[in-house]
Amino acid sequence: MLEGTIGIQIDKSIYKMRLDMGCLKNMKYIFEKHTVEEIIEGAFDGDKDLVYQFLIQAILRCNDDIDIDMLTNQITSIDLNLAKTYVCYLISISFPKNQQKEESELARFRRLKSSLNREDWNFSDMEYMWHTILKRTNDFNCILPLSYFSQIESHKKFNNINNGDENTEIVNGTEYF
Repeated sequence: MLEGTIGIQIDKSIYKMRLDMGCLKNMKYIFEKHTVEEIIEGAFDGDKDLVYQFLIQAILRCNDDIDIDMLTNQITSIDLNLAKTYVCYLISISFPKNQQKEESELARFRRLKSSLNREDWNFSDMEYMWHTILKRTNDFNCILPLSYFSQIESHKKFNNINNGDENTEIVNGTEYF
């Protein structure tokens, strides 16, 4: 089972689900007028549409052959507080934790969002960074935000990049000769 994948039982069906970059991109597409931060915050606040759609999209990331109408009916039959608990747990295992202090999942997400230093997540830029700057070959849509942000932090650390210069790549000029 892939890292960050959990199971959920609805009625007699058990589904795997995962909050990866593909799930977040789908959520952003569905709720296009919201930023990723607003989508996450709305889920933490218990917004019914966001919570249920998070579960649907997370399940779709792990289950190819599924009747979406049936899944939607099953998901919307779950108690909202239970559904919210699943979504909050998914978020907690999909984003990096602050090693220096205890913080809530929402506070941790806000810190990560502010470290990107932009209005909203630009998935095209993030995917470019993943493949071109970080030279990662695995599918960007299948990685957890945890993996992305951890790799970005490592890149900054090993290239002595401070947060003000996070979009600067350090290149050794002799490697091209």
